Amino acid sequence: MQGYALRGGHVKTGQFTVPTGTSTVIATVPSNGQGAYGGGVSIRALSTNTASIYVGGSGVTVGNGFFLGAGDSLYLAVDDPSRIYAISGTAAQGLCWIGL
Repeated sequence: MQGYALRGGHVKTGQFTVPTGTSTVIATVPSNGQGAYGGGVSIRALSTNTASIYVGGSGVTVGNGFFLGAGDSLYLAVDDPSRIYAISGTAAQGLCWIGL
């Protein structure tokens, strides 16, 4: 496991119910710029999910996204979580995320 030094002490977390039909950004950076994540963003599909979640850019679909099954996780070396979108083919699926 790789560790990261906190840049400016910003650690942000969240949980998100993934929509069906239209992909939606998982989180936004505040307009004051205090939400930039130099250490990237980790995403985990909730272990209670009963269907898959698909992660990608703004055009992600259930046919072209990165597949996350229940409990699966993904690390993305991005500094802006508003570039990460998610979608599911089944309602009431969730994910959680943390950005450093």
